[in-house]
Amino acid sequence: MTPGATAGELGGDWSLAWTAPGAAKDGEALAGLAVSWLPITGPLTDPGGGAFSGTVAGILRALGPGTAAPPRLDSVDWWFRCRFAAPPAATGSRSVMVFEGLATVADVWLNGAALLHSENMFLEHAVDVTGRLGEGNELLFGFRALDGVLAARRPRPRWRAPMIEHQQLRWVRTTLLGRTPGWSPPVPPIGPWRPVRLRHEAGPTATDVVVRAVLDAEPVAASAVGAGRIEISLRVRAAVGVGEAAVAGLRAVVSDGAGGTWEVALAPAGAPPGPNGVLVSGVVVIPGPRLWWPHSHGPQPLYAVQVVSSRAGGQSTRAEDAEVVARRSVGFRTIRLTTGGGDFALAVNGVPVFCRGACWTPPDVTTLAATPAEYERSLEAVRAAGMNMLRVCGPMVYETDVFHDLCDRLGVLVWQDFMFANMDYPEDAAFAAGVEVEARQQLARWAGRPSLAVLCGDSEGEQQAAMWGAPAADWNRPLFRQLLPRLGAELCPDVPYWPSSASGGAFPHQPSAGSTSYYGVGAYLRPLDDARRSEVRFASECLGFANVPEEATLAPLAATAGGAVRAHTPAWKAGVPRDLGAGWDFDDVRDHYVGRLFGVDPVDLRATDPDRHLALGRLASGEAMAAAFAEWRRAGSACRGALVWFWRDLVVGAGWGVVDVHGRPKAAYHYLRRALQPLAVFFTDEGLNGAVVHAVNERPEAWSGDLRLRLYRDGEVQVGAADIPLTLPARATVALPAAELLGGFVDTTYAYRFGAPGHDLAVVRLAAADGTCASEAFHFPVGRPAGREPDLGLAAEVVALDDGRFAVTVTTRRLAYAVAVVVADFQSDDNYFHVAPGPGRRIVLTRTGTAREPRGTLLPANARAATRIVPAAAATAPPRS
Repeated sequence: MTPGATAGELGGDWSLAWTAPGAAKDGEALAGLAVSWLPITGPLTDPGGGAFSGTVAGILRALGPGTAAPPRLDSVDWWFRCRFAAPPAATGSRSVMVFEGLATVADVWLNGAALLHSENMFLEHAVDVTGRLGEGNELLFGFRALDGVLAARRPRPRWRAPMIEHQQLRWVRTTLLGRTPGWSPPVPPIGPWRPVRLRHEAGPTATDVVVRAVLDAEPVAASAVGAGRIEISLRVRAAVGVGEAAVAGLRAVVSDGAGGTWEVALAPAGAPPGPNGVLVSGVVVIPGPRLWWPHSHGPQPLYAVQVVSSRAGGQSTRAEDAEVVARRSVGFRTIRLTTGGGDFALAVNGVPVFCRGACWTPPDVTTLAATPAEYERSLEAVRAAGMNMLRVCGPMVYETDVFHDLCDRLGVLVWQDFMFANMDYPEDAAFAAGVEVEARQQLARWAGRPSLAVLCGDSEGEQQAAMWGAPAADWNRPLFRQLLPRLGAELCPDVPYWPSSASGGAFPHQPSAGSTSYYGVGAYLRPLDDARRSEVRFASECLGFANVPEEATLAPLAATAGGAVRAHTPAWKAGVPRDLGAGWDFDDVRDHYVGRLFGVDPVDLRATDPDRHLALGRLASGEAMAAAFAEWRRAGSACRGALVWFWRDLVVGAGWGVVDVHGRPKAAYHYLRRALQPLAVFFTDEGLNGAVVHAVNERPEAWSGDLRLRLYRDGEVQVGAADIPLTLPARATVALPAAELLGGFVDTTYAYRFGAPGHDLAVVRLAAADGTCASEAFHFPVGRPAGREPDLGLAAEVVALDDGRFAVTVTTRRLAYAVAVVVADFQSDDNYFHVAPGPGRRIVLTRTGTAREPRGTLLPANARAATRIVPAAAATAPPRS
């Protein structure tokens, strides 16, 4: 709800219909047609009250598969109708209808009169409807067939974007989701995809609110110097019948959440009053502000800002008389981007940050909506995985304030693309003017958000032009080199701007310069060491695989395939991403690495043992991702960050996501979770130089404990050991040669090959003072286990914890490789982990269902049989009679 406003009612009677394109130009013409209206029911209204949002695809899904609909949603005109009652507005109030997003070419009528025309799904519109409402009202929306819009004759682009269904989408400000058949389902968003609200404004209301937190000096030694300033500007408009004097007495109140409060009176900024109100501004000085950090590097203190007005004509200063006009939350931090010499390095508060995470995908691609609780669950999982950055990509949609609020609170940096991708966008004045309005709205929303780290002009636009053969002069377009950076500097001056997600170097996607889309490990089938050989500086997207989800997610596919999941069936292939026109898909990419990593023929395995084929497929992409990040995070690496393509699947199946369409973690998620923590240890294979252990500590405080290295033959017999005390300074990465730790020559990489290998497994642990494992890494000098053994000596001990969770200690006599945890109604905090002989591995199970106790199995990838997880009391209790 907007401060200073109350909600009206828009619920109760929403309906949907479709007609042939152009069959009706308005409501009067529509009334003359034989239209079948479908009632819109279900949980589609916004929980904030007085609002509605929905897409055609989402509504049809809710109505069920028997609902009649055209085969292509973009081929017809769609109509939404809302009949609602509105009680008389209070004297002196204004009535405003707010449309937060209309996809895409839309006309709106209120009680038969034209209200709005929009051709940009990313724009918000607020329309004064004071005096135009009665007791009974009808709001009608007409969304024009996009196929007809695209059929208009326009100049051809200078290059093609093969991933996109229709090249003339470049003229239309709409998302590419639903219109990229290689990787998104055919559910183009049509309709009021963001909430429609009716609000009654009885007091002053605010628009164009911009709040920034500015440090007076660059932090030194990661501490704030001097003071900070919170700069506030907004337009304030009085309600109908209330003079401009009502905007007097405005003040900004700032709270740090720890008892500190500051305030300042706001004053007119000098510009004359306009139709949108009076521009006012002010500055609140904060002495010694606390710094905001990405969660990997420190805490996330936020400052709440409220603009308040007195109810007593601006004369009273009593707190109880204050009326909130606007709210924002800001944080103090500096972001610096270094690009000299081909670098692409971000520093927060003067501290270099290795940025890692994923390219964000909407929680529900069909509705493009999610509840705050769904956003929170997803972003908590992002943080738990050690990810400190998400990229909101150009082919997607701008995210909600809920998303950005959570990123601020949880310490997740945001690389924010403007919604442009791959195409040769127009350069005419009218198009640019529309883009400016769109960009100004979004930049005002983002201003002051500490999580906002990069503003990026587009997704792969320069790369697509270069790959298509366009001359270099065409890569650098005015929209992304002039207009958008100018607007960013004006409204978000503290955030660095970058022209395209792949940019820099002799060609835009050169891995060793600037930012790149890196698929050397992935679609280009390069060996794992290409992650180092390509000298990646910053991968704005990378490591695309068809990641296999868990069996519970595959159950619907199994039902359509006659009870068994097979990777060659049409139902399976429908969920596998591909590049349009290519003779391969990302199943083939994953299978390539199954063969490389495990020494098997994936085609033969798929035919003879499909369950094993999927099991090894889960591990292959996880192993490849973990190996790449070990290279990129090692000491001496020039890589400054990498973002996996995607965070979440868009459909059921083996998509690019590291979590599936329901948000359930895949094996790749767990591999990444271990590799991306702020305190972590890795191996790298340096060939004739031996194995090297790399330990990383990104925290603001030093870490002290022990580093424990063990070598095993046959995965069981210990043949080498080293224990050393280790102190990792804050913000440090160290490299420790294994031979140096062991005190003599050992062929730790089996590079010299003097006879049979002395060991086939190396394990390194960072052990805290209490003996708990802070991080662990495994190295397989002669290859990862590919076979299965009858008995590894695996055991599980279950202990109930005080908070209702259960701890499981897993031990083994012989290496247990990639242990899969399957426990109904419980979720494990780790999965697909390795267990070496010794103290074992502790996991924690959290209840997600109705079962009182965990019962399930542990199945290592190198074991023929699973080990049961059974609570100790149940395991020892006598059988019931």
